[in-house]
Amino acid sequence: MSTNDRSVARRYLVADSAREKRSDTQGDGPGGQQNADQSTPEAGSEESMRCRRTHDRQGLELPVVMAELSRNGEPGEPWEAVSLDLSRSGVGLRSRRMVHKGRLVLLAVPPKGNRPGRLYCGKVMQSRYAEGIGYIVGVRFEECPEGIHIDRWWNKHMKGKRAA
Repeated sequence: MSTNDRSVARRYLVADSAREKRSDTQGDGPGGQQNADQSTPEAGSEESMRCRRTHDRQGLELPVVMAELSRNGEPGEPWEAVSLDLSRSGVGLRSRRMVHKGRLVLLAVPPKGNRPGRLYCGKVMQSRYAEGIGYIVGVRFEECPEGIHIDRWWNKHMKGKRAA
């Protein structure tokens, strides 16, 4: 992915985040109209990114494997994605597959050489199609569910050691 593609994808993530924040802070005014917050930074600007993020994000392009979790905690079929940026609280990804906002997903960094793989879980906070790039997905990290479903999924699809 080129530097330009990364910056376009990051702008999509930031614009969605700013739009969500504005919709959360706007109330219904007289006649059912929304009152716009005039002090909100423009979506996609550096200022809006700083306002929205609880932790700084660092650019990180890394192949990952994703899978949606069903309501009973069972992972679905995996697909490949690429991380765009990473922070202590979440990750931005580029995916060819759409994921619905609010879904829980597994994010697996496959094992490589002697390095064990890593497994993370998170909630999809935003998912948006970007023409020519695919879906831009923002995931907030959450506690991974424990259980036999997750272990079986890892053993079937990752074929390697998993870090504790």
